[in-house]
Amino acid sequence: MIECIKFKAYEKGVLLGFADFRLPKMGIEIYGCSVHQKDGRKWVNLPSKEYQSETGEKKYSSYVRFIDADHYKKFIGEALDALKPFFELEQAPKVQERFPDENIPF
Repeated sequence: MIECIKFKAYEKGVLLGFADFRLPKMGIEIYGCSVHQKDGRKWVNLPSKEYQSETGEKKYSSYVRFIDADHYKKFIGEALDALKPFFELEQAPKVQERFPDENIPF
C-alpha cells in the first residue's frame, strides 16, 4: 500500500502538481513526484532532473527507476489511488459568502 503524505497543486499545462509518497512495507518515502493529466488520463512521474541532449533538446532523467515494468505500473496505480482524497478536496464545492450583496459595517 502506498500513502500520499503531501500534495501541492501546481497547474501548468498537463502538470497538476507534486506529491510525496510513503511505502510503509518497504520503509521508504519518495519526494517530488510530478502528477500529470491529459485527455482524462492521470499519471505520476518519479522525481527527475532536467538536462539538455547533444541536440539541445530538453530531456529528463529519473533519480529512481523500477527495473520491472509491471512493478512500475502497480506503483502508479496505487499512487493515483492514494491521491484521490486530494483531488476530491479540490473539486469540493466552494463555500458561498454568507452576505454576498451586503456591506459588512465593521
